[in-house]
Amino acid sequence: MTAAISFSHAEFMGSDGWVEIDLESDCGRSILSRIEADVILHLRS
Repeated sequence: MTAAISFSHAEFMGSDGWVEIDLESDCGRSILSRIEADVILHLRS
């Protein structure tokens, strides 16, 4: 079975606090695609 995850809201810790990731932008989708496998591993552990 292949795991997949759907994001409705995502943030990361920036130098000035939490920063929202724009899920509709190319940059935001690129960030999420790079971290997706790590997020799934974290949720499974």
